[in-house]
Amino acid sequence: MLRRSLRGAGLPAALQPPPRRPRQLANLQADLDRTETHLDQSHLDHLQRLHERCEEEPDRLATLIGSSQLVEERQQFAVLLDGGVIRAVQQDWAGLSAIR
Repeated sequence: MLRRSLRGAGLPAALQPPPRRPRQLANLQADLDRTETHLDQSHLDHLQRLHERCEEEPDRLATLIGSSQLVEERQQFAVLLDGGVIRAVQQDWAGLSAIR
């Protein structure tokens, strides 16, 4: 509508909007369609990877719990965690911050 009003406004040719070019518009629309498809696919891929990671986490935890190679590390972590909880309950903030 604005284009029509500008064409008839008696503006110099240099200031008038260019004529529509159907072929260029079709090419632009095709480019936009490809871009939208690409973005949709990227989003879908991201969601699929996120879902797969959520499914893998319980398996990783089960592997960690059942690993005989990590028994010592698990025990050390449990001692540190228990000590941290006890110090937090006792509000021993200095002791809590000293846990390594």
